[in-house]
Amino acid sequence: RSNNLASLVFNNSNELFSDIRIRQALAYATDIKNLVQVCWEGTAEVADSYYASSMLGYKQEGPQEYDLDKAKALLTEAGYPDGFEFTLTTYQTTLNQTFAEVIQSMWAKVGVKVNIDIVDLATFTDMNNSGKLTVALLTPNVAITDPAVALILWPITRTISLRHNDQHIQDLLDAGSSTYDEASRISIYQELQDYLKSMTYTVPVAYPTFAYGVASNVEGFVFQPSLIIDLTTVCVILGAGVGGDGEALRHRHTGCGHLGQTGTLAAQRVLHGDLVTAESFIAFAEVVQILFAHALFTSHS
Repeated sequence: RSNNLASLVFNNSNELFSDIRIRQALAYATDIKNLVQVCWEGTAEVADSYYASSMLGYKQEGPQEYDLDKAKALLTEAGYPDGFEFTLTTYQTTLNQTFAEVIQSMWAKVGVKVNIDIVDLATFTDMNNSGKLTVALLTPNVAITDPAVALILWPITRTISLRHNDQHIQDLLDAGSSTYDEASRISIYQELQDYLKSMTYTVPVAYPTFAYGVASNVEGFVFQPSLIIDLTTVCVILGAGVGGDGEALRHRHTGCGHLGQTGTLAAQRVLHGDLVTAESFIAFAEVVQILFAHALFTSHS
């Protein structure tokens, strides 16, 4: 499982979604377990908090409860007993389109009509950064296993279409990132998770999982939850025999022990035409093979 979290994000600068009763109603109207199963098809786990359990201070806050009666009661309290209509904008991937369609179907059960607008990624990114999205599925990449990084959506200075403008969140973020005391950080981040749950600015949806295929002649490949592959630990066995002794050759460049360094040097030599030898070309091809394997055989959102 990666460090990433897919979240249903409400734009709190939008008049509708600035009302906590509306946000909570739609949260209750979302069947998270079925949503994850349909959209990710077995390549994600249902999220139960605001960052992954492998990180400091994790506290279970969910999964989100599914209760249509509570959803309808909250909509009525907010002045929308018959629901309302709005447009959800997303960009065209299988996951995003399926997510939008499932949300559309689920929320229709409480009278909320969701119109889906599919745009290109550039338009979606511009709309997100300028705060024009109403509701969105956002999955930031978390490269470092620390809550200060995992909570990247939350600083007030972010211009994305979350816009909670909640100073208490910022104060807790600042407190957590300004101390080195582990016990203090745990306390701060658990308080923050409790508060995020109470405000329903977002709904945690899924922890994406990843599947890798690694060839039998590759050694030292280790999955990283950050999804940043460390090629310096990888060694590629180039096959049988040097000098007829039948012993497999582990490919290493003189003075460099691993594929990350070897591949880089070989790629430079091949691409710049300085020296095209069987050794340099094979090393370059092995790097490309692994990178393409990562791209083609990694299942994620």
